Order: sequence, then C-alpha cells, then structure tokens
Amino acid sequence: MEVTLKYESPGRKVLYEMRRMEEAELRAGKTNNATNTFFSLTYEGQKDGLDTFTYRVSGHTQTNHSGLYAWVEDLQPLTSYLELGIGKSGRIEKILNGKKIYNSWDGKIWYATRKKHKREENAEAMLENVDGTLRDDELFADTLRYAPPFSLLFPGIHGMLFDRDKIQKRTGCLPGFFGESNLPLLIEDEIKASEKEGESYEIKSEGKLDEKHFNRDIFRTFVRTLSDSPTAVCDLSTHHTERYLFDSNGWIRTGMWLHLSVVPYFMLREERCFLKAIQS
Repeated sequence: MEVTLKYESPGRKVLYEMRRMEEAELRAGKTNNATNTFFSLTYEGQKDGLDTFTYRVSGHTQTNHSGLYAWVEDLQPLTSYLELGIGKSGRIEKILNGKKIYNSWDGKIWYATRKKHKREENAEAMLENVDGTLRDDELFADTLRYAPPFSLLFPGIHGMLFDRDKIQKRTGCLPGFFGESNLPLLIEDEIKASEKEGESYEIKSEGKLDEKHFNRDIFRTFVRTLSDSPTAVCDLSTHHTERYLFDSNGWIRTGMWLHLSVVPYFMLREERCFLKAIQS
C-alpha cells in the first residue's frame, strides 16, 4: 500500500485546540509555562504552487506572565491571524499577509510593547529583533515553521510517499534550543492505515539529534560560557517523539509532540504539545 497525504476539500474549516507545556532548568534557574490555544484552520485551495490556509486564533491563555514569556504573550496578536502558504515540503513556505502584520506591528503594537517593557535592560534589542524578523519575509516564515502549532499542523509529512511498514525520513528542529540556535533533528516516520482502507492514517515518528548539522563547537562554547567552566561536560542526550492521526482527506485529527533534552549538571528542557480537532 502506497499513500501520499495531500490536502483536499477547499473551503473546509476545522476548529482545533492545542495544549503546550514547557519546562526548563538551566543551572540554578527553572522556568515553566502552559498554554491553551483555540484556533480555526481553513483550506483556501492552491495559489502559485502553494497550498494556502487561513489560521485564526479565537482564544489563548498561558500560566507564565514574566520574563520572555511576557514578551511572547504581548506579541501573540501578531500571529492571531495568518494567511499561510505551504510548499511542496509540507511546511510553511510563506506568510501571505506578512506586510499587513508588519503594518500592525509598526503601529500601535510596537508602541504598546515598548511602553510596557521600556524599563527592561534588553528591551530595545528585543524590539529591534522583532522588527527585523517581521520585515524579512523568509525569516518570518522560518520563525514560525518549526514552532507549535505549525510544527504539528504542517510537519513536513504531506507530499511524502509512504509505503506500509516502511520507514520514511525527514528533518526537523527545536527552535531556540541554545541561544538563537536551533537543535537539528532527524525524524523517521512509519504509516499505518486504519482497518477500513482509506478511513484514516496513523503516523508514528521518532527523532534523534542530526549530528551532521549540529554545531558542537558552538554548543560547547555556549555550555562552558554559561557554566563559567572551561572543562564543563557538554554531553547532550535527546529524545523526540511525534504521533499523528490524519483523515482520508489529509486533515490532521490529532497530533502529539514530545521532546526531552538533557546536559548533565547544566540543562534540562522538556516540551509537550497536544493537538486535536474539536469541530470540522
């Protein structure tokens, strides 16, 4: 059995809920956050070789309102309505309403964010970073491509040719893993059909560190600089799991994303994401 998942049913709208839990320990510091997001996804059909979708958030809550999480919360309106172009890779290729988003940022959102955070030490640098990201279409798309919920909605699976019980391989990453650098991953996917042919497809995925694209020198410098120790142990262990259930029209019904990375005596990072369709 060979299967290629493709988006079908232009005009179809599905409502989703995503729950995300993050926990991190870096030396003596600990942070955690839990978010709950409700949103709709509408397939608008193909345009200029891209599958186009409208993404609209209807509700968002989070438990941590301090530090970087406060910035994430304040900037959330920038991505509450997106027009997305999905390429042949099955991932976000273009933000079609990027100019409108930048205009909203350049207006009241920039001023409101600056007013709230102006007393913070790195406020101006953060504002410049956001501004630069929104100005650059490719950088903006790259920023969202591997971030939840888009890493679950568009995981790079659509367009791949699957054969029952055979392994397919793709790449992924964990954004902002150390400093501004991402953690590259190699992911193996296996598809299983439901008992009724064509009714649904389950994909089980396991990931590991992509050694070829992982810059150990930069990572070693990061660990030893923050540890203030030139001999700090820099051994990294990573466990990554994904699960998906798609219907016969290529739409995701449920998705799960689990990640755990550990550097002994230095860092622990755990992330859990759960996505489900609540109305279609």
